[in-house]
Amino acid sequence: VSMQISLAVGTDSKIYVAYVANDSELRLATRDQDGWSSESVCSNERNRAVLVLNASNQPYIIAENSSDDAYLMYKDESGWKTSRIPGMYQDGLDMVFDQNDTLHVSYYNLDYLTHAEYDGNEWIVTEISDAHYGKTSISIGSDSYPRISYVRFIDRTYYRLGYAVKGPGGWNYELLGDEFISGMYNYLTLGADNEAHIMCEHIGGYGLDYVQQQSGQFQFEEIYLDGAAGIGSSAAFGFNQQICASHYNPSADALMFSYRQYPGWITETVDNENDVGRRSSLVIDSYGRPH
Repeated sequence: VSMQISLAVGTDSKIYVAYVANDSELRLATRDQDGWSSESVCSNERNRAVLVLNASNQPYIIAENSSDDAYLMYKDESGWKTSRIPGMYQDGLDMVFDQNDTLHVSYYNLDYLTHAEYDGNEWIVTEISDAHYGKTSISIGSDSYPRISYVRFIDRTYYRLGYAVKGPGGWNYELLGDEFISGMYNYLTLGADNEAHIMCEHIGGYGLDYVQQQSGQFQFEEIYLDGAAGIGSSAAFGFNQQICASHYNPSADALMFSYRQYPGWITETVDNENDVGRRSSLVIDSYGRPH
């Protein structure tokens, strides 16, 4: 099974998991009141998959194939459909639906940070800025505008966390913090006030950081300083707008769950059987339960 999986919970409480099996077959597993079932989506895929659900709980998955091309796959009443995501050597893909059920995808297209919209018929593509590599993460605000966290390389050795926001006049972006070598693995979620909350790799790749936007300013906070804890983290808001994160504990090869409890953080071990948690996906359901 692939190191990166993606999880979603429908409004009907059905659980969906997208993953790559046997290094090449993209599959979708679902769980309802009768238990788990799994189906093949396509073959010739690499170890990356991103899953979201539209307003009708229909699954949409993006994945890269062995030729470094990225495709969107979605399922309707007639079966699985495929659409190639525009660009070359796409990487760092993420996606989200807006309030009008339009799909937004963030990715790197030949090192250019790129945003694409898909309405079910055509793609509208915008290149935002250059010199990027790594992971992107995208969220939609209550104002219907997308935000993207990303990584900007300075000289292929040093890199910094970046943040891009679309507004009425187009895209604006900035680099966050003063340190070079941070933010390689980033995950963005937005609060009720549309301000950013980002989980990312700590400076130098050692641990997990929480980056919070307050009144337009960004503050970095250390959550968990232990080796590669920042690899593949995920974040979500629970009840009472409590920020939570799933992440890796490299010392114990374990999956961890951390949540905000002022003035600090509470961290719990979720699973430490074998080597788990390097790439996690976190969702909070309508009952406030983490998945």
